[in-house]
Amino acid sequence: MAGTRPSFTAICCVDAGLTPFFLRIVLRTAVETAIAKHDFRPDAAARGLALGRTLTIGVLSQAIDSPFYAEGLRGVERRLLQAGYAPMFMSGNWNEVDEQRCMEEFVDRGVDGIIMFSGRLSDAAVKEFARRVPVVVTGRSLRAAHVFSLPIDDRLGALLAVRHLVGLGHRHIAFIAGSENHPDALDRLAGYRQGLEEAGIAFDPELVVPGDWQEPQENILRGIFDRILQILARMMPGAKSIRVALHRARGVKIGKGVWIGYDVVLDTARPDLIVIEEGVAISMRAVVIAHFKEQRGVRIEKEAFIGPGVIVLPGVIIGRGAVVKAGSVVSHSVPPMTVVQGNPALPVAKCGIPFRQDVSMRLFSRHLKPLAAPSSNPGRRPGSGGNPAGENTSTGKKV
Repeated sequence: MAGTRPSFTAICCVDAGLTPFFLRIVLRTAVETAIAKHDFRPDAAARGLALGRTLTIGVLSQAIDSPFYAEGLRGVERRLLQAGYAPMFMSGNWNEVDEQRCMEEFVDRGVDGIIMFSGRLSDAAVKEFARRVPVVVTGRSLRAAHVFSLPIDDRLGALLAVRHLVGLGHRHIAFIAGSENHPDALDRLAGYRQGLEEAGIAFDPELVVPGDWQEPQENILRGIFDRILQILARMMPGAKSIRVALHRARGVKIGKGVWIGYDVVLDTARPDLIVIEEGVAISMRAVVIAHFKEQRGVRIEKEAFIGPGVIVLPGVIIGRGAVVKAGSVVSHSVPPMTVVQGNPALPVAKCGIPFRQDVSMRLFSRHLKPLAAPSSNPGRRPGSGGNPAGENTSTGKKV
């Protein structure tokens, strides 16, 4: 067109003898080469000023170390990074003051949006923050400008859980309610009660306990030291000396003359909840779990014998002189001088004498009194005492 001045690109193309397409390729290659040579990294702050955005999103969880929130935070981080945004994580700790502080910090740092996982901050406060920056909030139903809410039907979830347990034949159903007066907890309690009413089960307030959705925190240094001792106790020699001393150092209450076999595990986190009385023998690869949620403990009374590979669960007392046969799972207390086997471990015989270290298998077997209860193994005689230690009776040696 007459009177139109040629562009800089057009002049470069004429001088270089290139078309505009090839000129762009040459320039792009030159720029990328310079970036690689000088290890250039773009300044995020400068880019934010140019774009009018920081490309960061504030993410408010209630407890970053919670397994419940960890999955959600991982998903948020993955999708934000794919979109070119960086997350900024903070914890509200189920505390309205902390949540308010976190939200103010996000706004002051100029985030482009906020994702809020539930919380105690009032709806009015969330709406007020949304006037300054867009907000996504979970766990509530909230209609307001620049607010996107993701409600969760906690009542229906609890109702379905009760229906499932009732369908399995359970009638004695407990409920951990979460933090008192929290909306989520109240909705779940309402669903729990509705499920009981549907099934014709009377509501028992004794079966409802509050909780804070968190497990007790373990002292880190003590936990590390305790696990080192546990590893040593599993592999070191000295069933009546070194292993016993190591478990005592961990906090297990152990009496005199106790025998602990190879690779035995005595609760990794709460060994102090275990009591092992005098003359007890615990065979190789047995596991004693002393706590799960409620800290209930395990007591193994005098001269009891725990066979190889046995698992003892929380809240159990193994009576004096009792014998738990190899591979059994003990989920209920064992009466004194009783042989139990199976999963769950059930009584199969009464002991005439304790199965002490100085008692042979033949002598012990002669004093057994089989019980008349049906055997779970059709190939064995009902109530047979069998071989509690898993030993070779031809040699009398324990494995």
